[in-house]
Amino acid sequence: RPGSSLTSSGASPAKTTDGSPGQNHDAAIYRGGRLQPAAELAAACSDGTLLCELVGLLERKELAGVTWQPRALASRLHNIGKALDALRRQPAMSPMNLWSEKGVLQRDVGVVLVNPKP
Repeated sequence: RPGSSLTSSGASPAKTTDGSPGQNHDAAIYRGGRLQPAAELAAACSDGTLLCELVGLLERKELAGVTWQPRALASRLHNIGKALDALRRQPAMSPMNLWSEKGVLQRDVGVVLVNPKP
């Protein structure tokens, strides 16, 4: 998206109203009440906008049809699918996890980061 930065995805970690981790987060990815960097990245990717921005930078063109402020689950899943579809078309891209839209949506650290360090 023109004029945006990669840190402005607007994604925030899901937490319940009492501040505890949301249902898609394992307590092990929290330390001192804060998300670990891998979990933070998984949370930032969970609406697909960061992935679409990265693909846009790699392809040097903006992906068409991206919902930049997705509110609905379907919009987030659509964004993730658009980014992964574009990555699947890259011949040098490993196919590992490029079919895992739901894993990205659910903030699965193992899907977002292959072999994450504990």
